[in-house]
Amino acid sequence: MLGMMYSDEELNQHFENPNYHYYLMLNGGVEVGFMGFEIGYEPQTTKLHQLYLLAEAKGRGLGKEAIGFLKREEKSHKDKSIVLNVNRKNPSFNFYKSQGFEVDKEVVLEVGESFVMDDYIMKIAIEI
Repeated sequence: MLGMMYSDEELNQHFENPNYHYYLMLNGGVEVGFMGFEIGYEPQTTKLHQLYLLAEAKGRGLGKEAIGFLKREEKSHKDKSIVLNVNRKNPSFNFYKSQGFEVDKEVVLEVGESFVMDDYIMKIAIEI
């Protein structure tokens, strides 16, 4: 699945899209994660596509800091909500809940190559 989602072709499409943004996350000058999001994914909606932290970087407030950054970016582009997909069994579900995200929908999607996404679609409204 990683080869499909992060193929050269897929990543090149992201980099060519002016609404798609990637950021490296640093802690003490060391790369510890990254975030990818798309402004205007849907009308007035930003989609958080990726937020990954190394295991040793978790629990230090970096995820919370990243969500705060995303909210500020979204506001500056006049979007009113952020959506994301998270696997139902992913422990990060609780992190997103702690940041104010709520389950908006539940989906089961075949994504190809025998992979199935069994996800919650979570959403948070942002005050402009």
